[in-house]
Amino acid sequence: EGPPKNPYTKEGMAWKIFDLLPRLMKTEESVFGPVSRYLERDSEGAGSKADRAFRLCRQVATLYDSYQAYRPEMIIQWQEGRLPDETSRWQGVLWLALRRAFEQETLPELVQKLKGVGKPVDEDGLPERLSVFGISTLPPIFLDVLQVYGSFRPLRIYALQPAPVMWGEVESEKTLQRRWKDRALERAKVQSGRPIEEEELNEERGNPLIGSLGRTGREFFNLLVDRDAHDEPLNFREPVGDSLLSRLQRWTFEVFSAQPDERKPLAEDDESVVINSCHSPMREAEVLRDYLLRRFAADATLRPRDVLVMMPDPEGYAPYLRATFGGMEEGMPDYFPFSIVDREPRQESPVVDCLFDLLEFFEGRATNREVLDLIDSTIFRVKFELEDEDIEVFRDWILACHAHWGLNGEHRERFGSVKSDEHTWRHALDRMALGFCMRSNDERIWDGIMPFDQIEGENAHRFGKLFKVVNSLTKLEEIASKEQTLASWVDFLGKLTDEFFPLTNETLMDRRRVRKEVMALLEEYAPLAGKSVVPLRVIRYHLSNVLDVGISQGQFLSSGVTFCGLRPMRSVNARVICLIGMDDGAFPRHTRKPSFDLSGERRPGDRSAREDDRYLFLETLWCAREHLYLSYVGQ
Repeated sequence: EGPPKNPYTKEGMAWKIFDLLPRLMKTEESVFGPVSRYLERDSEGAGSKADRAFRLCRQVATLYDSYQAYRPEMIIQWQEGRLPDETSRWQGVLWLALRRAFEQETLPELVQKLKGVGKPVDEDGLPERLSVFGISTLPPIFLDVLQVYGSFRPLRIYALQPAPVMWGEVESEKTLQRRWKDRALERAKVQSGRPIEEEELNEERGNPLIGSLGRTGREFFNLLVDRDAHDEPLNFREPVGDSLLSRLQRWTFEVFSAQPDERKPLAEDDESVVINSCHSPMREAEVLRDYLLRRFAADATLRPRDVLVMMPDPEGYAPYLRATFGGMEEGMPDYFPFSIVDREPRQESPVVDCLFDLLEFFEGRATNREVLDLIDSTIFRVKFELEDEDIEVFRDWILACHAHWGLNGEHRERFGSVKSDEHTWRHALDRMALGFCMRSNDERIWDGIMPFDQIEGENAHRFGKLFKVVNSLTKLEEIASKEQTLASWVDFLGKLTDEFFPLTNETLMDRRRVRKEVMALLEEYAPLAGKSVVPLRVIRYHLSNVLDVGISQGQFLSSGVTFCGLRPMRSVNARVICLIGMDDGAFPRHTRKPSFDLSGERRPGDRSAREDDRYLFLETLWCAREHLYLSYVGQ
């Protein structure tokens, strides 16, 4: 039996490490010397040091999560007392302290015990059969779990394969058991119908597309065969046709062919593979629109739902796509159905966006622009019933009352300025409130304050709204300026959401999601953090990790054209597949490891953003049924 809930999540480990680290740095001073020097370097005040420390803890927690999945033997060694060398010893010591604090077995421990189980305690509790579908790769430790299950119940793994012949980079597998190589060669011989030499499976001698782009897939199949997976041959359908795309697909189908079909002149009307170099992302969107309209005009059977458009950066391209496809030009169809998915929640959810805007505001100087941007947001407009005319009037008042920055003198003083209300929001509101009570005609001054004469009639109601907003911001900023425990921050976030978020049907789901993560701070993470106090920027960083995580918004593969991000395991067939934004540096992505990562050299099954992207490109080549379109900014 495992624990009822996994305590070894990234966020859970980060908060517990944040609680443990100060004590360990004192009791194990020599071991944690590198960590102490890092935290003391370039620290500007306690708040900055706490923020730096928590970010380090989150990074270490991410590494521990990776170690459990991809280096389980390292975790086992640490728990047996075999710790790293001096410069990295702190990682092992910290892990042991974390393990003692959680008092729960880790994934490597559970899997190690699982392998030694002769028979399940409750075999009836296992599912009758298990199917794994749409997976391009899995960590080896997860495959070990599936292997144990497969010894008691039927297990089927459905994996995308380019051809009926088992493909693998045999030459690089000499360090593995000889059994795998023999099995792979025998299998290739049976399925190809002819003798196969070892060199033909080597990426340098076989198909170069599969050799250069298919490493992730090859390693996954190798890991499956290592665990005695038995292939069930299916009926493969060889690509037919004489288009450029068909010939490319047929070439990958023949995995042992170092050369494609005999070269043929490209037909003038062959647009099965199109590559465009554009001047800007906006131009890419326009050229894509023209291309799709041309495709729809040429083929009456083609529907928008038959088109899939993927890009490495959906967030960056979303504004250009909305502008291009949302407002068609003269002579084009009036309506172009499309859906953009994989955008970050902050961009798709006004509530989440407003939450982060407010948290960032409380760390800023409260300039007139920052306050007006908040007031002009969708959430504030709904909550305080503001119209366009109200916003314009506020702009004029703020300009006339000289509200430049700072909520009040105390707020200014925290930024190293003089403690004076001059040109702050308090001074501006005092002028407006006094103007409601008396007129100055630009002559009378009361207690050093000149009344602002425009606060009368309908403007008095407007002033009430402005005062409520600024007064609420001022009260919450006083709380936000101090370091607090997680429980206190939960109370602060509750006041913030109640004060500024409207209760409407449109905001219900987003408010519920924010509330869930806020309550998780109190119920899950506060007990782990102990009595630790943190500044607001740490809370904002934590919420950015749990809220702003790229959950798909919109409808994937709906009735219109689907625009989505390039994601692993997105191998979906479509008549037309388009890849845009394929710039150098954006694709394939680069994996950056922390300098203290102890994973060492890459092993089969390790995740690599670069290799994942390359394999995804190969899958896309297989899945495009009629047309493949690529574009990038190259001019």
